[in-house]
Amino acid sequence: MIFKNISKRIPLLIAADLCCFLAAVILGSAVVAGALDGRLYFDSFLTAALLLFPIIFYVFDLYYPYKIFKPGLTVFEVMLCIALGGLILAALSYFNRSFSWGRRPFILTLVFYSFFVFGVRMVYDKIFETRFLDKPTLIVGTGALAHAVWHAVETTVHSGMRIAGVIAEGGTAVEMGEKWKKLTVLGDVKSVVPVVEKNGIQLVIVALDSKAVTNETHWLNELAAKKVTMTSGMYLLERLTGTIPEQALDNHTVLSLIAQVRSKSYLKLKRILDVLSALALLVFSSPVWILTGLWLSQEGVNRIFFVQDRIGWNGRVFKLFKFRSMVETKGGKPVVTPVGKWLRKYRIDELPQLINVVKGDMSLVGPRPEIDYFVKRSMAKIPMYEAVFTLKPGLTGWAQVKFRYTTSVKDYHEKFRYNLYYLKHLSFMLDVLIIFKTIRIVLLGLGK
Repeated sequence: MIFKNISKRIPLLIAADLCCFLAAVILGSAVVAGALDGRLYFDSFLTAALLLFPIIFYVFDLYYPYKIFKPGLTVFEVMLCIALGGLILAALSYFNRSFSWGRRPFILTLVFYSFFVFGVRMVYDKIFETRFLDKPTLIVGTGALAHAVWHAVETTVHSGMRIAGVIAEGGTAVEMGEKWKKLTVLGDVKSVVPVVEKNGIQLVIVALDSKAVTNETHWLNELAAKKVTMTSGMYLLERLTGTIPEQALDNHTVLSLIAQVRSKSYLKLKRILDVLSALALLVFSSPVWILTGLWLSQEGVNRIFFVQDRIGWNGRVFKLFKFRSMVETKGGKPVVTPVGKWLRKYRIDELPQLINVVKGDMSLVGPRPEIDYFVKRSMAKIPMYEAVFTLKPGLTGWAQVKFRYTTSVKDYHEKFRYNLYYLKHLSFMLDVLIIFKTIRIVLLGLGK
């Protein structure tokens, strides 16, 4: 499912980057040798570099198809990625002497590669900024779902769609020629096929509300015969926003997701991977634990660890462990300490949750573990909120990497829809994607 939904632009960017790297290798070697030689010898070092850099670029969202590549930020991201890749390759050559490359051609290759990758992103941005590659798109519907689709397309940079107009639902007050959300109503559902032919429409988004009274079958079959691309408004919303659309939320849908998750055999593998990964991370991060403990002690924090009750799998209460990042003032108000701000920024305060993962209270990836107060408030306001307890809470998760940090109950409905998206698409590949996004947040210090 994850591979099926990958934008075609991502393979194009990857192919461009690989070509850029090979060009950088040839140019770097030519500068050192004093002569241009177009031949390449694919040793283990070059092969590793070709595999490593796309992974790092993916972690840092350089393959995100709807991104604006602002020059200043893009320079920083590209240089950071290539410097990180260079350090990893240098470390590999240190441990394996046969796995190495000359210092001068290696450095020159990285320099040239930085320029080439930056240039590719600038060209990419300019191409899609002109929008001449955008597909002429028609929205069928003028209700709440159609409005949500229109808003999602308009707010998604480089969406690849240019909305040419809308088709009014049967029985609506909107008539042909009128304006709807800055768009022109091109007709009603009976005239979909002629409108598509007249306006050169390449993509039709079917966004009819469930209450709309119309016979869809006839014109849908006609468009299919003409090989016009069609998609569901619900599907498009889900893909562009990374959430389950509000219009799709009902008890039947949520109950189906719960049953679907509980029947997945991946949960058994997920638990094995959780334990092995958590144990490895505990060993790998042990120096950080020691330094953090010493640092917290010097700040005058009485207890290094913070322990709090959280609600987990099937609504069970468990003790969550964190490095203490807050203290209470004399008035009883919690305040983030100077050390705590740094710990939160790089998510070091959450390292002790690896103990919760090993114990079985949590998973590496899952919904955020919430305190009882927010759970009760959410259950009172959000139907079927109990669905988030179908899985163990995670040290990181889809909602954590896609949605802003919030303690406001009013934002929990949107956060809930991100969690439902994770329930629907639960898989090994999605977990890997979330871990990659978490690594980016940690390395860039974007935690809160």
